[in-house]
Amino acid sequence: ERATGGSLLECLFTRPSLERADIPKVLEVLAQARSREYCQDQARKHQKAALEHLDATDRSGPAQDAIRALADAIADRAY
Repeated sequence: ERATGGSLLECLFTRPSLERADIPKVLEVLAQARSREYCQDQARKHQKAALEHLDATDRSGPAQDAIRALADAIADRAY
């Protein structure tokens, strides 16, 4: 199944342009591959690492608070 989806994506993305009718196919393949979950997991890992580095500075204040708020907003956003 995954190989079939990958083949479909490869076929679609090697075209000079996509047709509007191709978009649902692409979205379905990406959903079946759980690409959104994978990307969200990667974002959380990077967020955690960034916040650990921020903690290692042993600094606090409005700038660090803003960075934390931004990191939370970016990792948790949904489209």
